[in-house]
Order: sequence, then C-alpha cells, then structure tokens
Amino acid sequence: MKVGINGFGRIGRLVFRAAMEHKNIDIIQINDPGAKADTFAHLVNFDSVHGRWHRNAQAKGDDVIQVGDHSIKLTGNRAIQDTDWSECDLVIESSGFMRKKELLQAYLDQGVKQVVVSAPMGDDVTNIVMGVNHEVYNKDEHKIVTAASCTTNCLAPVAMVLEKNFGIEYGYMTTIHSYTGDQKLLDTLHKDLR
Repeated sequence: MKVGINGFGRIGRLVFRAAMEHKNIDIIQINDPGAKADTFAHLVNFDSVHGRWHRNAQAKGDDVIQVGDHSIKLTGNRAIQDTDWSECDLVIESSGFMRKKELLQAYLDQGVKQVVVSAPMGDDVTNIVMGVNHEVYNKDEHKIVTAASCTTNCLAPVAMVLEKNFGIEYGYMTTIHSYTGDQKLLDTLHKDLR
C-alpha cells in the first residue's frame, strides 16, 4: 500500500517510524510546510522520548529522505491541493489543521482511496475507537476516518465496560493532560485562555 503523510510533527514522525517496520506499507511522500530533508532526517533519527531510531534516515538533496534503499519524496505545501497525492492509496493527515471533511475531500478528488486523520473531527466523519466501535468501519463507505482524541481513547473503553456491566446514569470526567504542541508554558495570546 502506498502511503503519504501530511504533517511531519510529532505524530507524523512516529507514524513514519512505525510504518517503516511493515513491508506492506510503502511511505512514498511526506508533506509539511517546514520540509527540509536534513532537519526531517535528524528528527526521525533522534526522538527525546522514544530514543534513537534503530534505522538511519538520511537527507538526499533538499527534497528526499533515504532510509536504506527506500526514498521518500518531500514537499512543503500548505494547501492539500498544491501537493500531488495521486500515487497514494492512503494519506495519514497529521497536520492538525485539516479537520473538516470538505477540506479533506481534496485528497479523494486526487484519487486517494482512504484518509486517516490523527485528530478528532465532527460528527460528519466516523470516529473509530479500537475495541469500542471498530466493527462499524466499512472501507467502501468510510473514506475518511479518525481515531478520535487521546482522551476519548482513554475514556471510551472504560465507559463501555461500565455501561455494559452496570449501566451509567450520568458521569463526569476530568483529564490531566500534558501540554500540547499549540499550548505555551508561559503567558501569551491563545484562543483558549485557561
């Protein structure tokens, strides 16, 4: 399966590392506005949490990452339609910005068969939580899917077991969450002032 990744931040790089371990997955393209082959190769090789990668990614020119004998093309476009995705069977959308179905349609319009979004989306896209509702997935019907949020993936399995065995009349949940990529540790402008 030929796969493209849009957004090569933390999630995109970890998806890349994991996908490279599967012979049936062929990463052929990475798009990110900050695309620089030498920087991306370094960030794949060295991860502060997961450590040094057991493989070696190298920059080949400005727009190719080489892992062994495998070459991956890099592009640096902001808009989906400015990148040619037509050779991809599946795109991992991990930019964090393309969270509306109508924006993601640009992938399908180019011939991409499936889009998996790494961020939660609205009700117009099927949110799949493995072990909870994964059986609703139909590859012919669901061209765009998301794995919901990390909080949903933590809460949904527990809530499902409680509901199934005891019933839930009402509930309240508080999440303690590490700061995310768009949150700052110091006071600054932000859409959410909490």
